[in-house]
Amino acid sequence: MLGICVTVVLVATTFVFRIKADDIWWHLKTGQLILELLHLPQENLFSFTAPHHPWLPHEWLSEVVFYIIYKYLGYRGLV
Repeated sequence: MLGICVTVVLVATTFVFRIKADDIWWHLKTGQLILELLHLPQENLFSFTAPHHPWLPHEWLSEVVFYIIYKYLGYRGLV
């Protein structure tokens, strides 16, 4: 019974609280760059205050997958 109650509460919270992902565009652009360059960027290409700062995208695989989904299915495909 407790398991059912916990499941209902968790599912209900997904409908009540809006998911806020402001950095999705960063991930999409990084995925696009990885596919275009065919390698991982070694420096931060997006920073105005610290250009060419060493950076390795540790979420590279998900960024590539997210970009492919976005490219073919749009924003609704990501949701």
